Amino acid sequence: MDENYIVGKDEYSKNLLKEKKQISNLKDLLTQTRVNEIISNSVSLVYAKTDETLEQAIIKLGQKHLISIPIYEPKGKRFIAFVDILDICLFVIDFLEKNGNDFQKLSEELKKKKVKNLSDQTPHESFYPVESDATLEAVLGLMRNWKIHRIPVIHDDGEFSNILTQSQILAYSRAYVRNSDTGKTKIGAVKVGSNEILSLRKNSRISDALKIMHQKHISGIPITDDNGILEGNFTVDHLQFVGFDENIWKKLNLTWEEFWKQVPEKYVKLASPTLVTRDTLISEAWEKLVTAQSHRVWVVDDKKKVTGVITLTDIIDLVLR
Repeated sequence: MDENYIVGKDEYSKNLLKEKKQISNLKDLLTQTRVNEIISNSVSLVYAKTDETLEQAIIKLGQKHLISIPIYEPKGKRFIAFVDILDICLFVIDFLEKNGNDFQKLSEELKKKKVKNLSDQTPHESFYPVESDATLEAVLGLMRNWKIHRIPVIHDDGEFSNILTQSQILAYSRAYVRNSDTGKTKIGAVKVGSNEILSLRKNSRISDALKIMHQKHISGIPITDDNGILEGNFTVDHLQFVGFDENIWKKLNLTWEEFWKQVPEKYVKLASPTLVTRDTLISEAWEKLVTAQSHRVWVVDDKKKVTGVITLTDIIDLVLR
């Protein structure tokens, strides 16, 4: 699921693409479209203040079904970073390992520890802003150079406006990909994504998966059998599907197989891996990423063996070549 930090109406304009009929290709769309054309300036932002506790941040994440929220520093009147589910889960896992799985003690700690303290202790995505009149091409370039998935948007006076994500840009430009040279190219015919796949087995614990994802700077990992045949996947988003509340901490010690059984039926399709092959067109992979609200597609062979992965970042890198 996409990081939807904004509460309120999603104001992609239905008429915007009609107004851009003169644009015939993806490159022109990205160079001629401004950020303020595809996001709203009238928003209610969900954020955590630096002096709020982790418990308060967790409640906000759970209530709004978010995986990440920005951190606001009242003293400096500025946003300084993001805090996400992975940061919090890693803190919890480490705390429980050091305190003999004492969940009562953990509950007390979450009520005391400040969000600012966590952001100081963990590597986090920096808060790099752009102005609302920046082009989509410029924003994608910054996302690629800074290795970030989302970017804050500010007004001319420096005041916060909104947050723009990779997923929003891909969703907006999907119609132009089909007829582009890039879109007509098969995945196997171009260097995109990674062929170095780190996988886990279905008896692997969720806590171990989270540690590996943090160490390798990845947000998803495939679950395969001993022969590399795909059986499922695990992403940070899946924590939302089983309920990101006070009971989630005990679920971190479940195996993936046990964890998967707790995913509600209504989320099974959304939580299932999105697949492509080397013969899949880039435009088709793009469409699958948007439709499945996924941050990655797994490349598989005819036996469903995982041979690669393509992320939103990889797609953006391909477009900007």
